[in-house]
Amino acid sequence: MKRGLNSAEAMAYLGMRRRTFERNVRPRLTALRLGTSLVFDVQDLDRVFDDLKHLSDASAGNDSAPATAQNVRRNGRPVATKGETRWAETHGASTPTRTVPGRSTSTGETPISPARLPEF
Repeated sequence: MKRGLNSAEAMAYLGMRRRTFERNVRPRLTALRLGTSLVFDVQDLDRVFDDLKHLSDASAGNDSAPATAQNVRRNGRPVATKGETRWAETHGASTPTRTVPGRSTSTGETPISPARLPEF
């Protein structure tokens, strides 16, 4: 096997797609520029892959974080536990519980009686 790999070969060698390679591996590597190509050393790829494997093993032992902790990092909103609150308790009913006879529940205005209509 050759010692220097281009980007596509390095991704295939590590078994990663481009986005994962660019995000997790590429910042940890020093590439050699040969003409218009970037060449990565196989020994550096092995080293970075071993480092990522050790980081993954270390974080796998930490089960104190909930499975949805990624949402806090992504959008900054707190993660709600399923079944913690009910929708009806926080929002209430859409219609008032007490209504006044003869009044509309949507506008709150009293309808005009036919006796008060103007004559033509």
